[in-house]
Amino acid sequence: MAIGLADNQGLVGHLTGETPPPIKFEITGGEQTKTLSAAYIQWHSADRLLRSWLLGTISEESWPLVIGSSTTRDLWEALADAYAQKSEERKYVLRYQL
Repeated sequence: MAIGLADNQGLVGHLTGETPPPIKFEITGGEQTKTLSAAYIQWHSADRLLRSWLLGTISEESWPLVIGSSTTRDLWEALADAYAQKSEERKYVLRYQL
């Protein structure tokens, strides 16, 4: 469900890592001032939107797994590491359930 929603919104790359954060700062002006790049602001906004949605869907028991996740990708990997079963193990479980 999460992948479908993210894909529908054009944000699946935030889950898969295919849309990494762009360069955060750009140097502007003659005084060499560092400012947040427009691309980073847009990426960060989209990442926070998807991350907030994911955080709103997980149970309280899962919160300790994702504390410290600063991006959607980090959060997704933490959940996958905890809950995704290896394919052979998953096949066995599904066959047993039948």
